[in-house]
Amino acid sequence: MEKLVEYYYYFFQGMYEFKESNFLSAITFYQKAENTIPYISDEIELAEFYFKMAEVFYHMKQTHVSMHYSSQAYNIFKTHDLYSVRRIQCHFVIAGNYDDLESHEKAPPHLEQALKGARLLESKNKRIYGQALFNIGNCYLKMGELTKAAKYMEKSILQFKKSNFNNLTKAYHDLALIYFLQHKQEQAMDCFRKGVRFACKFDDGLFKIMFEGLQALFVKKGEASILLNVFNKLETSQGYPYMEELALLAAKFYTEIGQMDDSVICFKKMVHARKQIQRGDCLYEI
Repeated sequence: MEKLVEYYYYFFQGMYEFKESNFLSAITFYQKAENTIPYISDEIELAEFYFKMAEVFYHMKQTHVSMHYSSQAYNIFKTHDLYSVRRIQCHFVIAGNYDDLESHEKAPPHLEQALKGARLLESKNKRIYGQALFNIGNCYLKMGELTKAAKYMEKSILQFKKSNFNNLTKAYHDLALIYFLQHKQEQAMDCFRKGVRFACKFDDGLFKIMFEGLQALFVKKGEASILLNVFNKLETSQGYPYMEELALLAAKFYTEIGQMDDSVICFKKMVHARKQIQRGDCLYEI
């Protein structure tokens, strides 16, 4: 009983730290919980633990470790009919890891499986259905298939609106980006303005900054001084994943318009952000 209490203490503490985006602290608590795993006999409890490990390592860009835990979680959840949402979420994590590995072609089959399962839950769980649509759209965006990406992103927005889900902010951000890349300025600005309104409504500080980044690139036509200020605002543990994403986008933007000095600066910012995300490797408690 003492070991079970110890397990739940560390496990729930890890969940709290993860929710606060303190991923290194979350991993530290999860690893302490893992020491008591031999005392956990319930299969679903094990699956929940593996899923949480997969989730936090995904956010820390520890891709192969995340894949290991997500496959363990999925192999348990798939044998239990009542855990359809967790199966869907496992597919999300696996697909996200494939995207991080630049194996984008391997992600859509998992996302299609997730969408198939989420569609069955549409009447009960509009958020998970919206998230499935959003993730497919985001994957196609990364693959450069902008027309497909826009189609799924638009559908996800319709679902998120039904539940007033704060993912509306990110969905409008990504759809604005897609339209900017397609040179559909009017549609892009419409999504941009709506996204900013939802960022204010949900008090989403990170995406207020990300919209500043879009503005610097596509409205101010690549205003480098504004963009550097945006990068400075993203110099936080929560902001580094967004800095990595924005810096890569900006580097490609500047390369296309021939501003190679600015492109190099942005690539360096991307590498810096990625190192900051991964730097926890050497900081775990032993």
